Amino acid sequence: MFNLLVLFSLLSHYLSEVVELGPNFGDASELFEPHLVMFYAPWCGHCRILHPIWYELGIKLSRQPITVAKIDATIYRSAAEKYGVRGFPTIRLISKDRVLEYNGERTTEALVKFATKGSRPLLSSIVSEGKLNDLKNTGDVVFLAVGQNAKSCLEPLAPMTINECIFGDVANEALVPLSTSSRISSTKSTPLTSIRPDLTVSKLPGLLALKDDIVLEYSKDISDCEGVQRWVMAERFNTFIVGSYHTIHPLLFLKYKLVFYYGENEERVQEMKEL
Repeated sequence: MFNLLVLFSLLSHYLSEVVELGPNFGDASELFEPHLVMFYAPWCGHCRILHPIWYELGIKLSRQPITVAKIDATIYRSAAEKYGVRGFPTIRLISKDRVLEYNGERTTEALVKFATKGSRPLLSSIVSEGKLNDLKNTGDVVFLAVGQNAKSCLEPLAPMTINECIFGDVANEALVPLSTSSRISSTKSTPLTSIRPDLTVSKLPGLLALKDDIVLEYSKDISDCEGVQRWVMAERFNTFIVGSYHTIHPLLFLKYKLVFYYGENEERVQEMKEL
């Protein structure tokens, strides 16, 4: 009897952290905080597998300003149609100003990362190394727009690539003026001194990509948004990633050759990372 009471108590705790949405859900402008919503169907096997993860997610995010919710899309079809639901389960992060689609791994860790990233500004202002490290600690490729108007071509990309990379806008106060630095006049580069001394751009405005331990610079005209977006889409993945359907499938559309390693030998994995 005691075991049953404990089990019931734990189940009630988990369920209380997930909101079951109903007929009044639909207008994102009325949401007080971002809602991470699973659109499900009662007969859907994949949905049933996701439900325990969803309840765990509710606990994990209970101290963040994010509501974890679910809605039966077979009953509330208008809400499903409004948010473009075409299959089950469908996961959306819905805020007042945007709706983000999730296409990644259906694990607690991956979903917490998505919800946390998606509830913040999609293009963060970077004024210190600490702010930059916050972005790098996500494990994603970080794109830095440097200088005035550098971010204009990146803003449309942020919602599309939320599952794969992250964007920062380097504030003007982080830059050393070209006219006051002998180092810059000789190297023709602008150091991001207050962020990280080894980071430079060869021209302003500029664009950098930080992936793994590599720093790449976009060499063409940053005002050419089509060119910038092609470059970002090609460079948005780290050099070495753990493979699954959700991570491998987008790679098949890139221009790069892919090397696959199947196995569990950690030494071999480390060798692959160092190539």
